[in-house]
Amino acid sequence: MVVAAALVVLSWVVFFAAIQRLSVGLATVVFHVQPLCLMLAGAWWLGEPLPRARIAAALLALLGLSLATGLVGGAGAVVSMLGVGLCLVAVVGQTVVGVLLRARTPVPPLALAWWQCAVGALALWPWVLVAGWPAWGPAWGWLAALGVVHTGLAYVLIYGGMARLSTSRTALLQFVYPGATLVCDALVYGRWLAPGQWLGVGLMGLALWWGARPPRSAVARVAAPRVG
Repeated sequence: MVVAAALVVLSWVVFFAAIQRLSVGLATVVFHVQPLCLMLAGAWWLGEPLPRARIAAALLALLGLSLATGLVGGAGAVVSMLGVGLCLVAVVGQTVVGVLLRARTPVPPLALAWWQCAVGALALWPWVLVAGWPAWGPAWGWLAALGVVHTGLAYVLIYGGMARLSTSRTALLQFVYPGATLVCDALVYGRWLAPGQWLGVGLMGLALWWGARPPRSAVARVAAPRVG
């Protein structure tokens, strides 16, 4: 639990550091190579089946994400090798966490989220001492909401789902997050997407639908008449 929590904290810290050196679109796309890595790690390390349809669906979702973020067909992205390297560190950390959640004895999701918060608080405490506390006011309300809703609720649900799904399905479902973020950004803040970006969101939705279908072999086993 401590190793997994430390890797999650490390992944988010280096990802936020990467965003300062890359465009948000490029950082998001590089980071979402992680679902493909998780699929391959689950097949290699855990021996889980890896349907080719899910690999193709993940590649299609990555293409859709590239369109939705404006990386493909948009203005040239600012490229920093250090930023790309930090994103790849985050990818490795999140991949190992995903494998650990499947390989080890099941851990209660609430316990894992608690350890994640505890490790994060201890590891990042020096930064608070250096930078100081946020000014009293609305910022504390936002921080509380991020802690309770994002880490407390969202991660408990995420860890509970990951313990029940194969790594390939878990990996593909990670594309729900950027797609939902772009749609909410348009609906809530009025930042409407260009047609090419909506095409990318549609491709991610298509990939999620395609990858969610059971493999043909599983369908054949269910449909086959039972003898005896």
